[in-house]
Amino acid sequence: MPAALQPHVRLAGIRDKVLILLVDSAEWGMAVRLHEAALRTALAREAGTRVRGVRVRVAPALAREGRPARPRRRARPIRPASAEVLAATARSVDDPRLAEALMRLAARVERE
Repeated sequence: MPAALQPHVRLAGIRDKVLILLVDSAEWGMAVRLHEAALRTALAREAGTRVRGVRVRVAPALAREGRPARPRRRARPIRPASAEVLAATARSVDDPRLAEALMRLAARVERE
């Protein structure tokens, strides 16, 4: 496995001849998938274990366990007119969770 991947990948196990790996983000999962053939070959050579596939699961908790994660992007502010529309929509919907989420988005109004 390439050195850059190692901090982001953890072995979960092997089930039904499928290697199961946990990664800390979808980006690292894609990188692992690109190296699937090499991983299978190395596993057969180094451990004498043949697998018929590799399953990759994203487990963001890995990043919280002291492993490096992808950098978080700052939420971009929205224009005041957009914030007004979001707030009005939040007041008109029946679903309280949706209304709360819309109000959180509306609070991201750009400050001039």
